[in-house]
Amino acid sequence: MVGAVGFVLAWLAGLLVRGPGPALDAPGAEVAAYYDHHRGSTLAQAVLVHGVAAACLVLVVLGVEYATSRERARPSDVAFLLAGCLAAAISGLQLGFDITLSTTVGPADAATARLLFDTVNRLQAVKFCALAALALAGFELGRRRVLPRWLEWTALPLAAALLVAAAGYLTLDPALGDAAALALALLLLWVAGAGFAVSAEDHRSG
Repeated sequence: MVGAVGFVLAWLAGLLVRGPGPALDAPGAEVAAYYDHHRGSTLAQAVLVHGVAAACLVLVVLGVEYATSRERARPSDVAFLLAGCLAAAISGLQLGFDITLSTTVGPADAATARLLFDTVNRLQAVKFCALAALALAGFELGRRRVLPRWLEWTALPLAAALLVAAAGYLTLDPALGDAAALALALLLLWVAGAGFAVSAEDHRSG
């Protein structure tokens, strides 16, 4: 439950400390100017969404894995664990690049700002794919009743939204990237639901 609550709160706090940033296809000069004028808020958001939220996601994934440990291990269990850990590891890389972008890039560093910004966004595309794999593995866990049935069916639109957003972030297409808003809303709901479900099951088993 701690992981689920922490994941949601870290993301909500991250969205509150910083408003919308540059578009995915923004020119380097605009990116550099934005990060130069918003150093504190961009750094705080990076720590919250790439650091704290990622750590909380791992806690939820491990909680779900513990719930499956009562049964014989199946491929979906391994896929769920690997996808969750991969998403968290990518968040760690994003955190490093975002810290560099927020603390060292000045208004004159347009090329560097653009390179770092693109790197973070393309890593986000890979993370979206990892999270889609997590959701699809979660769909199978729902079919086995490890997770509630409503999470089973929430996993499908979540995976679809994540893959559309991944295409946008990979190609730096703002129109496709807008799917990230829907994906995030579904992800917060899904991770919170999974965390609370396994916590409730642990209490019943205890």
